[in-house]
Amino acid sequence: MNGTVTIGGGDSQVTAQLTFPPGGGGPGVIVIHDWFGLLPHIGGRCQDLADAGFVALAVDLYDGRTTTDTAQAKAWRDGLSGDRVMRQLRAAVAHLRDHAAVTPDRVGLLGYSMGGSLALQMATQVDLEAVVAYYAILSDDQFAPLRGPAMVHLAEHDDWESSDAPQKFFAAVANAGGSVEHPAHRGTEHSFANADVPATYAAQADHDAWAATVDFLGRHLR
Repeated sequence: MNGTVTIGGGDSQVTAQLTFPPGGGGPGVIVIHDWFGLLPHIGGRCQDLADAGFVALAVDLYDGRTTTDTAQAKAWRDGLSGDRVMRQLRAAVAHLRDHAAVTPDRVGLLGYSMGGSLALQMATQVDLEAVVAYYAILSDDQFAPLRGPAMVHLAEHDDWESSDAPQKFFAAVANAGGSVEHPAHRGTEHSFANADVPATYAAQADHDAWAATVDFLGRHLR
């Protein structure tokens, strides 16, 4: 049954929304929200994943808090403990790996912005069958070889430390023997796939990115 679950214990405890496909089981996908929190579009995407045959687990790193105000979002993001978040995500991966409905035992990560960065960081630490990140890469000081295939959806216009940062990341992944697909999304800005932020939302780009995401997850998780 779909609903809220509590994962982990002690300092690694986190609540999450669990959504099952109509058939009851399938490979698992952990969804990590952006700095605005677990807004309604995340729940919609979890249902889309379930409809596509995946067990979706959306972690709530803000304990129920959501916003569309960037200043508040930044404050909440900056207040997170990176070490604790990594423990929470490890607990989420373990939860899906052990869940009876996750068949075959294959798990991927899907993250948006802050969540995309966290998904990529987690992919440098644990073995994963797939990772998808929206408008996120790893910086030079974060980089380590990815332990699973990746897809990255980047906006055409974004605020990187340097304009060549994405290409440097893609080259570093390839040089380390990894695989990263990066479809182009012309005319888009950061958060183009967040339907709860109308100022930057781009419906066609979101649709196209989602179709590519579901295809990628299907190829690597089934």
